[in-house]
Amino acid sequence: MKKRITFGFVFLALLCGQLFAFDANALKGTLEDLSRGVSQTAYTLQERESTSEREAYDTAVALTEKSERELAKMISGIEKAEEIDSALETLKTFAAGDPLKAHSGAVALKMLKDRAVFLNISGSKFDFELMNASTEVGKTDLKMAEKAGDLLSRNQKRLIVIQLPVIEAVLSLDDNKENRRIDSINGIFRRHGIRVISSKVDETGEKPQTNFYVSGKKFVLEALMRNFKGSTVSSDLKAVMVLTTGGFWGKSSIEVSVSPKSNAPETGSLAWYQAVLEKDPFKYMAENDYSKLTQLGKVEDVGGEKKLRLKNARLDLLVIPANGTRRDAIYGNSVEFGDVYVAAR
Repeated sequence: MKKRITFGFVFLALLCGQLFAFDANALKGTLEDLSRGVSQTAYTLQERESTSEREAYDTAVALTEKSERELAKMISGIEKAEEIDSALETLKTFAAGDPLKAHSGAVALKMLKDRAVFLNISGSKFDFELMNASTEVGKTDLKMAEKAGDLLSRNQKRLIVIQLPVIEAVLSLDDNKENRRIDSINGIFRRHGIRVISSKVDETGEKPQTNFYVSGKKFVLEALMRNFKGSTVSSDLKAVMVLTTGGFWGKSSIEVSVSPKSNAPETGSLAWYQAVLEKDPFKYMAENDYSKLTQLGKVEDVGGEKKLRLKNARLDLLVIPANGTRRDAIYGNSVEFGDVYVAAR
């Protein structure tokens, strides 16, 4: 009877040992869960605006933290040198997949290093297998991701490209002679893929002010507008034209303000001002305010037709944000047209 009881205890002990033995496949599964959670957290972190997106972020964080706890529990159950070796090989193989898996593997490696150090200190100093396993873990290094984009899946990256809001904005800043602030913001533009559509420097104030008209990710430009003077642009740019005629014996000038029309939103874009006003401002004036245009010239008979002659015509154009002043202009140009003839009315 005693032999049977003894054999039963031995069998139970062996069975328990098998139940709690290190499982490389289980470790790999937990790492997969952690990777998915990290990736989803990184994605929702970039999309946090509405209440539903914040809830998605909180859910992703909770799942990621759960996976980390399970991973820590699994690694804390490691007791033997061979289990350390097996776990290390599992991490190395897993981390070779992509930057996301390398990041998750690096998280697990730190836990494994801590566990190896603990076992080596608490175990016998003559346990050479444990010492060798701890040394091997200590020499291993797995790279963690440096930017959130490395942690996103291919589908997430595609969604961000398609769905991430893009806006246009004007950012204005002054600087000293070293242009350190200008260099800094240009560096930000490069890092975040912000496109500079146009820029202009105004020197009428105590310090030169540089105005950038840019297009880029909404959350990036909103952050910049909180640190620099700025405003969003939505086909609401306005323009100021100064038209000048005359020569040595005297010149005449008129100033004309042009704003976008509600029924034609393209009229408030920089491209429209360049294509219409900059190309032929006198045609625009003849169609929209001929009487004001007559202040710049006189009617003459040219080939049997009455023409308004504009001598040595010149355009000075500024394009300005909707709520800005001339100092905030994002584009400026001057064009010499020579003598211009417009059909008289």
